[in-house]
Amino acid sequence: MRTLTIYTKKNCPYCELLKMSLDTKNMKYEEIDVTNNKELIEFLKSNGHRTVPQIYYKNHLFVKGGYEGFIAMSSNDIEKRFQEIEKNSV
Repeated sequence: MRTLTIYTKKNCPYCELLKMSLDTKNMKYEEIDVTNNKELIEFLKSNGHRTVPQIYYKNHLFVKGGYEGFIAMSSNDIEKRFQEIEKNSV
């Protein structure tokens, strides 16, 4: 089963909404809390992110815009993105 990596922080309402949305869609994810982790915060900043949540799959950004970008995706869009990343990760 495919597993997304989501970067979150404590007390983040969009992070909670994203997790609920992923759970509703029965999507597997690994949550990485960046709260007080300078190395992870620097990783996100170096990749152009200023907010959380950020969603990755196989070390590739899954969708721009975090939660809002994700909920704008249809099931078909999500599947296409998985396939695109898998094709480029071979």
